[in-house]
Amino acid sequence: MKSIVKTFTLLLTLLSSILFAQVTYNVSGIVQLEDQMIALGDHSGVKVKFINLPSMGAEDSTTTNTDGLYSINISPGYYLVEWTKSGYVPWELGGLSLAENTALDSITLIPGDVSEVSGTVNSATWTTSFVYYVTDDVTVPAGQTLTINPGVRVKFLEGKSMTVDGTLLANGTEDAHVKFTSKEPTPLPGDWGNLILNGENNVITYMDYDYATDGITGSNVSGTTINHLTIPGNLALSARGIYFTSGNNLDITNNYIASAGGHAIYVNDADYSDISNNTIVTPTYGIQADDCDNCTINNNDINTGNGTTGPEYAIYAPNSDQIQVLNNILVADQYGVYVHNSYKATINQNKITGRINYDGIVCSSSDSSIVTKNNITRTNSFNNTNWTYMIRADGSEGSIIKKDTLISPSTYGANDRTVGITATYSI
Repeated sequence: MKSIVKTFTLLLTLLSSILFAQVTYNVSGIVQLEDQMIALGDHSGVKVKFINLPSMGAEDSTTTNTDGLYSINISPGYYLVEWTKSGYVPWELGGLSLAENTALDSITLIPGDVSEVSGTVNSATWTTSFVYYVTDDVTVPAGQTLTINPGVRVKFLEGKSMTVDGTLLANGTEDAHVKFTSKEPTPLPGDWGNLILNGENNVITYMDYDYATDGITGSNVSGTTINHLTIPGNLALSARGIYFTSGNNLDITNNYIASAGGHAIYVNDADYSDISNNTIVTPTYGIQADDCDNCTINNNDINTGNGTTGPEYAIYAPNSDQIQVLNNILVADQYGVYVHNSYKATINQNKITGRINYDGIVCSSSDSSIVTKNNITRTNSFNNTNWTYMIRADGSEGSIIKKDTLISPSTYGANDRTVGITATYSI
């Protein structure tokens, strides 16, 4: 009898262990050490640590073998993964949701360390030998230059910002972007402050800009170049993209900017600037360029996140003599191109679609302007008493308007008042 009870107890224990065993999933990958990428190089000793989120408690860890391989069984969950080895710049992956066996992307650790920065930063070069943690607000004084090499990661603690009163040279490349982002393990929009430029001749190329409270703002930024900046739509809801209140001869080109705030690109009194080849996703102002004499706004693609409504103003550039607005693809909710009071404006070969509640192109009080070969397609009619104009050129003496294609909906609301072209007082 005792033998039977003992056997039954053993079977029950075995069954319980099977039923209530902790489910785990295998996580594997490879880590290479940059200075060991030679024949018979030793990539061992990298610690791979899994940290529970949001509790930040350590779950488990393992280390790499000589070939840099690692494999570990981990309970399902939500994790921060850290790869560390003394003498090397650490790497991390936030927000790993583990619900199946997972092979993580290969990574390479480079020789170096963490550098914590705060306060005044005089002329310096930041290199990939470090990942930079901004632990308090940073200021680059007037007359000083901060150079950031390709591939450098700059991580900001909560609410911290960088103000550059001197010059910033963020020299990312196509293969090695500079990254400004949050230090939080699971970053969220608005985690850190923003980048503020108050000096001339800044250069920002191939930068990824994530999770800030605002975009890149500032004043007195003449001669500044921003090229291949990516703001992917993960800033705070009130955030703007690029917002400069003064500075001319700007080069703002080849950028991707998705912002939910008032402006994707705003410049003021920015004569002789080039704002071209940008992709913009925003609800209010795509490009606003007040008093932008001799500026070029070409080949931009402007829309809203839903791809159909368009921002209220796609391009808004009043008081901008000899401005050129060419070859843009615009979806507009209210106005497509607005260049009121802009002498000798040139508005050519733009494609404008959307509801266009008010006007497709406005070049009123803009003498000697040229408006040609634009295609304006209004996608719906209205049942209200507002006058809307496909092209509005009142008071623009000596202007040329020709070869434009204007398309309205086939049916109109009862009170729809749409005019193709108005050019009164434009003798």
